[in-house]
Amino acid sequence: MKASVAMARTQDPNSATRQFYINYNDNYFLDGKPGKAGYAVFGHVIKGFSVVEKMATIPTKTDAMRRMGDIPTKPIVIEKMEVVK
Repeated sequence: MKASVAMARTQDPNSATRQFYINYNDNYFLDGKPGKAGYAVFGHVIKGFSVVEKMATIPTKTDAMRRMGDIPTKPIVIEKMEVVK
């Protein structure tokens, strides 16, 4: 789902511990299916999506050694988040 906030993990479905990502687009391939674990969505951006759009314009790189892609070339720092009940 666009603007969802989900836990990042390795291929091990139980490895999510502290990193998260914001889905800029609908990424249906990350959804769980029979026999394939999905990613745990725990929130949605409900205000300030323009900030997410600005973050999406930052160029990315790949770290082949750690097998990670889409790493921002400049650090992105989230200074404030709020839990909305």
